[in-house]
Amino acid sequence: MPKRNLPTIREVAKKANVSTATVSHVFNNTRKVTEKTRKQVLDAAKKLKYQPSGIARSLSTKNTKIVGMLVADVLNPFFASLIRQISELLWDKGYNLLLCSTHEDPEKEKYFLQDLLERRVDGLIIAPTGFDQPIIKDFYWHSIPIVFIDRHPPHGYGPVVQTDNIKAGFISTEYLLKRGHRRIMIMTRNPFLSTVRGRVEGYCQAMKDYGNPVDEALIRVILQQQDAARLATIESIQMPNPPTAIIATNQVITLGVLEGCKETKTYIPQQISIIGFDDLPWYSLLSTPLTAIQHPIQLISEESVKILSEMMDDTEDQSVKENIQKYQNVSDIFLEPKLIERDSCRFI
Repeated sequence: MPKRNLPTIREVAKKANVSTATVSHVFNNTRKVTEKTRKQVLDAAKKLKYQPSGIARSLSTKNTKIVGMLVADVLNPFFASLIRQISELLWDKGYNLLLCSTHEDPEKEKYFLQDLLERRVDGLIIAPTGFDQPIIKDFYWHSIPIVFIDRHPPHGYGPVVQTDNIKAGFISTEYLLKRGHRRIMIMTRNPFLSTVRGRVEGYCQAMKDYGNPVDEALIRVILQQQDAARLATIESIQMPNPPTAIIATNQVITLGVLEGCKETKTYIPQQISIIGFDDLPWYSLLSTPLTAIQHPIQLISEESVKILSEMMDDTEDQSVKENIQKYQNVSDIFLEPKLIERDSCRFI
């Protein structure tokens, strides 16, 4: 079915017997128009079923009322919760959210950044892949502010709102140490991401503070796949001197660890203690409810939107250097993780 041509601003102007500039002023509120003229224009637009162009309006007002958001995976419950809350908060402020999922692919990230820049979004919220993206500077050239969430970018391009991952790693390890565990494994993905580095750093710090030497064999780095975590768990359980506890540093790894324990008929917590991350609703519904680290998702959402809104209200046509300096002066925010105690960790 062929598309019908949409009515133009010229047709509205002709029907209302006014200029195209007057029609533009009515829809963009860029100049005072008499009530009589406003009514003429709106009546003409209604009869013609005219819809003003969002692109044209953005060129006139220099605002699109759109915020871009890049995350690693929209199906990840952590990011899904962030997306929902951030979109609601932006909606309340009159902004729409344009969402992109990078799947941890720096090429996809680069493509989406270019696309969002061309769409002239008013601001950007991004959980970066961790790879350098020089195009970020182009956002600052156009005075488009950026807030990073959950992870640090390679360079200090702007404020980061995140969980204190060092503390998250520390309190999960300390919790197990206080229960007598010494052979504690931390299972994580490649420590290229700042979240991973922070959690491992916290783990090492707790081990040292409690006089426990760090055994590199117990820092298990795997691929970001559930099956990789399952296989690593089976191998760990079958070690000559196996760990008595495993800290699974995200929800995908947590699933794999639980699957590995089930496959080897290793009982939790009688034979091994487990701490998960990203405290999901089903953690409490397991036959052995899972102790977990809970991220302050609501606070991450609120703080990131608050900072971005303030930055968008303060945009000026400045040089790249001036904008980077201005955004670098906005402080990072580290939010407190919380350990939710359930039944998956025993005293030994």
